[in-house]
Amino acid sequence: MRRILAIGSLASALAFAGHAAETPATGERQDAGRAGDTPSLPFSIKVTEEKFENPPVYMNAGNPLDMDFPYCPVEMDGEYWIIYKNGYNNKVCRFKGSNIENATREPDGSASFPVRGPYMLGGMWYDAGEKKLYAPMHCETFPYGSWVERQVHLATSTDKGLTWKYEGAIMTRDDPKLPHRSPPEFSGLQWDGSDADFHLYVDERSGYFYLYTLNWLKTKAGVPLPCFVRHCVARCAITDKMAPGKWWKFYHGAWDQPGLGGKASYVTAYRVSYNTYLKKYISFNCSSGVSFCDDLAKQEWSPSYHVGNYWCMDAFGYWAVDEGKTNVNVTGKSLYVYGFWQKRPGRRFHVVLDAGAPTTNLVFSSPSTRWEFDHTVSLNPGQQYSYTPMFESSDAIDARRTRRVDCSSPETKFAGTWSENVNPSYYNGHARTAVAAGASIEFTFAGPAIYWRAVQGPDMGKADVFVDNVLQATVDCWASAPNPYLFTFIKQGLSDGWHTIKVVVRGEKGPWSSGTAIRHMLFEYAADTWRASDCFSSVQGKNQWRYQQDVDGTVTDLAGFQDPNWEGQDGCEIGYFHMISGGKADAVRSWTASHDGLVRIEGAPALVSADTNSVVLGIRKGTASLWSARLIPAANPAASHDLTVTVRAGEVVCFIAGKLQPATKPAPKVIWDPAITYLTTPKGFPAATR
Repeated sequence: MRRILAIGSLASALAFAGHAAETPATGERQDAGRAGDTPSLPFSIKVTEEKFENPPVYMNAGNPLDMDFPYCPVEMDGEYWIIYKNGYNNKVCRFKGSNIENATREPDGSASFPVRGPYMLGGMWYDAGEKKLYAPMHCETFPYGSWVERQVHLATSTDKGLTWKYEGAIMTRDDPKLPHRSPPEFSGLQWDGSDADFHLYVDERSGYFYLYTLNWLKTKAGVPLPCFVRHCVARCAITDKMAPGKWWKFYHGAWDQPGLGGKASYVTAYRVSYNTYLKKYISFNCSSGVSFCDDLAKQEWSPSYHVGNYWCMDAFGYWAVDEGKTNVNVTGKSLYVYGFWQKRPGRRFHVVLDAGAPTTNLVFSSPSTRWEFDHTVSLNPGQQYSYTPMFESSDAIDARRTRRVDCSSPETKFAGTWSENVNPSYYNGHARTAVAAGASIEFTFAGPAIYWRAVQGPDMGKADVFVDNVLQATVDCWASAPNPYLFTFIKQGLSDGWHTIKVVVRGEKGPWSSGTAIRHMLFEYAADTWRASDCFSSVQGKNQWRYQQDVDGTVTDLAGFQDPNWEGQDGCEIGYFHMISGGKADAVRSWTASHDGLVRIEGAPALVSADTNSVVLGIRKGTASLWSARLIPAANPAASHDLTVTVRAGEVVCFIAGKLQPATKPAPKVIWDPAITYLTTPKGFPAATR
């Protein structure tokens, strides 16, 4: 049901790793985040697994419910309770003991709520004054294929969990007052599965509840990309007692986004407690990582440091507790972490901290792209990002609008020896690799931001990154497992005009690497780009695109969306990447210019190899033909176009896959993902060709 990936904040990681770097080429000094020079934890941490004989039933095969989530430890009137509920079972399991590992079964409670899939997990809070138990609930409110959209709702009990009252929603993706957005309505190839799968932290020092959640960026139907999972946080004053409407999400340094429908930034924390020994907040993260923070109001968490293969290697459910094995909110020099998952035997880890002996041999944790609880440990501690954007995301990088230039583009200049690598997980299926010092890549662009993505892995080495001949960073691309979904370098806030990024292979490796390779996949630069697949949606006209058919010169919108395709007359169809003409209709993908300007129209249409019939393609602006081609399986099954065209706001550019003659033949599928980019016009840019 729920599977977890550990994460780290790119912005905070670069800020944490920043130091002055001397530029070999010019001697200038710049503040640069050099991921290869890993800072150390300001304290030491020692983790020892202890033998854990006869773990309680909620941490072993005797569990009365199949659970892949952290149960709820809560103290009530001097008694220690473990309580939890599966979302698709009304039974509320209740255990009582003296600490987190010795509670025994009590009579079950029962709960039924007016919301789909309500799980009691991740923590509860008991108000001793009013004798009332508060339980945030992970709710799986909207099914979509094998996925679900998540929300957090609240329930309360006045009889220690025997019976429950529903209180309402406290965290949602969409504003409940507005129409619900279904997954196909989102732009591009992914959708926001929202926040839940949380840990509750009660911070009596500041007077707030904190919910550290997982935010899911999921794939739409038929999309061969991984799901990406990150952490977000919301808080509520303890005096407001978790009430609906009293929660606020953390976004861009402030707590001003409502829990219901608001935006949220990503943070590098999950299972949080205040550590009295360190006098810091400490978080035990997925992939057995540890991060720390001085001020929860600012959420300035360190990167997550990988401390070994412990509590989250094969389990999502885990708790960090104090030495007395009771308090999950306040810990000290010695503490315990318990890991568990479904009906597997629980594991117990003794953790000892030492504030006077910093640990220097740790590396940053980065997330896995696989569903298993394997992980990637990386020296570039950023979030994972899909190759494609989702414009509705709260995160600026997720929502980036960029033109992507892969390693095969003639716009990229290679020097030295580079070899071709093919892998289905790479962008467009390939990358280029160099191992020798001095090999370089150079790319010139006009835009305010540049993103470089290189594969990270166990045989990767170091490279210097220059922008406009000034050294910006020395990056180390080592990771414990191959990972193509991390940005290796990002530079934002560039001036208007032309810029050049240059990556120079150092021919050096770090202490964990088996090689010196740099494996380049692509550059992205900020641009006003409207790629068809990035903008694809079940909403006609969204992101300037319409999905249409042309029958004897009459163009109309396709009749309906049948996930994941738009469908029309006699088999006419348009999907994320493909177009199929109908027996009597041409397939037409139309883009409406958002403003005046010069645009570049790129694409590489190709027939699917199994097709045996030819197809006629065309690009038209208004009534004027801009480009045409005929794809013939045996002769020329592919073509390409790269045009510059002046457009006025409201003008329509159509991409047409023509019907066959005779109409009785089956129509071939054309893979065609055109990209339209408005061009800035710094000195030296060529004039429009049409």
